[in-house]
Amino acid sequence: MTGTIGKRDYGFAVKIPYMNKEFMLNQRVGKFIIKEGIDKDYLFYLLHSDYYLSALYTRAGGTKQANLTSKQILQIKVAVPEIEEQKAIANILNAQEAIIESEQAHLGKLKLLKQGLMQDLLTGKVRVKVEGDGDE
Repeated sequence: MTGTIGKRDYGFAVKIPYMNKEFMLNQRVGKFIIKEGIDKDYLFYLLHSDYYLSALYTRAGGTKQANLTSKQILQIKVAVPEIEEQKAIANILNAQEAIIESEQAHLGKLKLLKQGLMQDLLTGKVRVKVEGDGDE
């Protein structure tokens, strides 16, 4: 894994849905093969946690370009509760993530509405009635 020293531009985890296909990995990309007893969603959230990323960034070597080996990554100690607790944790985080995504979509719609309203108001397409405007 490679990035820039002093920047957090590496260590990103993504979920690839199972497809009965072969994939090729770039030399700077790692792959986790999930063992039995590990919930994939729990692992995903763990790999995004401040704890894990801080441990990852402190292990990087190099002067300008940060480099990590798979051995360095595997040396990071993490909490792995029983599978049922992992699933419960992942379910809570998935529910919160769904709420965040919904709110972000709503925010996006509100921003578009505001942009359209600003366009209409600032170009005079829609007039604003002001009290005491001399029409008395």
